[in-house]
Amino acid sequence: MLLTSNSGWTKCWPPTFANIARMGGTHCRMHFIDTERKLMPARQLLHPNADDITLDQVLSALSDPIRRDILQRIAAEGPLFCGDLTYDVAKSTLSYHLKFLRQSGLMHTEVMGKHRQITRRDTLMEAKFPGLLSAVGLNAGEGQYREPKVLETVQSSGI
Repeated sequence: MLLTSNSGWTKCWPPTFANIARMGGTHCRMHFIDTERKLMPARQLLHPNADDITLDQVLSALSDPIRRDILQRIAAEGPLFCGDLTYDVAKSTLSYHLKFLRQSGLMHTEVMGKHRQITRRDTLMEAKFPGLLSAVGLNAGEGQYREPKVLETVQSSGI
């Protein structure tokens, strides 16, 4: 059975090879077929701007020992991929910690194909909250994300 939506996507159910072949052979993970042969855009990860980062968010992110350890490992080993991290927690919990670090402004995540590379946003944190990271034992090291435009904004606005 083929179900067509208003946006031009057709759901192929059940996802049999005959149904897929009938629709031109285009197939993706959710068994949706693009009848117009357009590619879906990749999901964008949201990173907060310098103005949106608050001290409460940063301190909340730094309150968890796993999140602090992730930041220490990035400083010691350089940029890491999410799959490089092994902790005694469920994958969903680790994903939550990475999302929390990203949304607090402490970490930058870059999508590289099927992988996600994580780096620290030390320069932005030092410009916004001088001395905070070193005060909690997170000294600068490898794996820093470079943000020249954001730094100019922070320095010019006096944040």
